Amino acid sequence: MSGAALTEIVLAYSVTPGGAARPNRLRLVLRVDWRPGSTPPGQHFPGVVLMAGKERIPVTAADGVELCRWMPAQLDKPGEFELWVDPAPAREEGWHQFYCKLILLGGGGRNLVIHPNTCRAFRVDGQPIRAPAPPAPLRYEPAAPRTLVCPTCFDEFPVNRMKFAFNAKGPPVSGSGSLLGRFRPSGQLAVPVDREGRRAIYRFCPNMHRLPSSAGTQSSLVVGLIGAKYSGKTHYIGSLIHGLRNRSAIENGLAVLAADDVTDERFRTEFETPLFEQKKQLDATVGEPAPLIYDVSCTVADQVRRVTLSRLRPAPLDLPRPRALLEISRGSVRFQG
Repeated sequence: MSGAALTEIVLAYSVTPGGAARPNRLRLVLRVDWRPGSTPPGQHFPGVVLMAGKERIPVTAADGVELCRWMPAQLDKPGEFELWVDPAPAREEGWHQFYCKLILLGGGGRNLVIHPNTCRAFRVDGQPIRAPAPPAPLRYEPAAPRTLVCPTCFDEFPVNRMKFAFNAKGPPVSGSGSLLGRFRPSGQLAVPVDREGRRAIYRFCPNMHRLPSSAGTQSSLVVGLIGAKYSGKTHYIGSLIHGLRNRSAIENGLAVLAADDVTDERFRTEFETPLFEQKKQLDATVGEPAPLIYDVSCTVADQVRRVTLSRLRPAPLDLPRPRALLEISRGSVRFQG
């Protein structure tokens, strides 16, 4: 069997409590398939291992303790398989709770593993730990916001500290305004105008990161996506925006427009064309790409509501590294979704 055929496995799974049928156990359900045109794995299925971690989600087959291993001798047909897992290894470590994740052995390649919510923790008796109550829903504020969050550096700052410029490279100038300015359609700050009557249309945060043209005039929503390397963040962001611009826009009456030409061009060339038209797997993220920024509006009770939506696609992070976790925590406190 060729190596290419070994990299076409599609595996989805779920981990749930055993319930009354199997108390103190976890029910692991595996759904194994392979991409069209691939050769069935047969005797070459690499196998999977369910790993548990005490304080964080396991990343590799050597991270944490092993709860169970499944290595069928022959796998010729797609199907669903059920395993009952004893959390005894976690209890023997003296843990009170753990996180678990299924790891496909034999390397990644083009294999696809669809994970459930791995942030859900279990007690060592197999029962899930109740999640905290969800936060209160965001309220729409029709007036100009008092503070802004930069989608690049995540700094939150008062609107009156926003900078303006007459061209994309500056130099920056400050706007002017008053308390009455909050009731003007243009926002709290008056846009600077030079002697020739030209408006400073470019907006920046205090750290001179470019802001959308709507910054300071309407509410903003920053959505951050955090995940381990090769976990599918890029594909998820592409599918999310594609669905918002198409199916969700039709069903919910949304108008979703790119806030600038850069966002529109990047989504078309980096996401839409390769993923949805050419049906190709997207390349791994390199470096720190700029956020994709959209202007979203809808009509509710005969009132048009608008919000600036920034979707971040962070570069892959090695989650166990303390430095990486520090950077994630710094940004996450500013995320609103």
